[in-house]
Amino acid sequence: MSSSSTHSHANTCCFRVQNPKCASAPGCEKWQRPVIANPAYKGKWSAPLIDNEAYIGEWAPRRIENPNFFVDNEPGKDLVKSIGGVAVEVWVFKNGGIGFDNVLVATDEDAASLLATTSFLVKADRERSSAADRARRERHEQNLK
Repeated sequence: MSSSSTHSHANTCCFRVQNPKCASAPGCEKWQRPVIANPAYKGKWSAPLIDNEAYIGEWAPRRIENPNFFVDNEPGKDLVKSIGGVAVEVWVFKNGGIGFDNVLVATDEDAASLLATTSFLVKADRERSSAADRARRERHEQNLK
């Protein structure tokens, strides 16, 4: 140890103070844990491996035949000719996020109409009613002031 005070740990408030009586006295040095040899120590333990007679090998999923499988070498060949345009509504939020939903590419007008009535129109009605509720609440708060 040096003769000046030193920090014992960076986050503590205590200082190690040199004791002048310890300079010549036995047993005043830093304490160290005694190391005693263990004759029974056999090394780091690990679980023993047990033979498994039922082991077949590494697992792989079963492959079954699919009679309806086919490879389409020209996907969308006929579809591209009949599409006149695609519109995607993208929303940009103030927090930097973007969002879009209800994207449909179809040639069947009935399917597009069904999707619109079951998803878009329901959501639009809810958004209109929540916007109206917000406006009503803001008017009410203004009237209370």
